[in-house]
Amino acid sequence: MKKVFKSNVSSFVCIGLVLLLIDFNNLSILEYIFLTTSTLAFVASLVNLAVTYYCEREERKYT
Repeated sequence: MKKVFKSNVSSFVCIGLVLLLIDFNNLSILEYIFLTTSTLAFVASLVNLAVTYYCEREERKYT
């Protein structure tokens, strides 16, 4: 699980830095698309982390 978390940290940092640079008072279409894809990437990484945790827990149960 630590591997999954460490592999996602860099993407969180990059997305966070770019989100800080966006002017939220004047959004264009591409910025809306970027915000949507960033949100989906964040949710997908959280789902990946949860599934990895569940699989490791189930694996420990049977060993």
